[in-house]
Amino acid sequence: MVGITNAMPAIPLDGGFLYRDWIDTIVSKARKGLEQKDRDRYVNSIVMTTSLFVLFLIMWQLIGPRVL
Repeated sequence: MVGITNAMPAIPLDGGFLYRDWIDTIVSKARKGLEQKDRDRYVNSIVMTTSLFVLFLIMWQLIGPRVL
């Protein structure tokens, strides 16, 4: 369970850093003329959105059954 949790695409975990590098590679190939500062902004917003979505899904597993 610890290994699976650590591989999740959330930034404080190792999977989050791998996910950020993967997204950075995709953005750099898709937008070749983009400056480093702008590319970092795009990558950080994508990774943060994904991390918040994963957190929401985890919280929904805990709170959702009690709400419905």
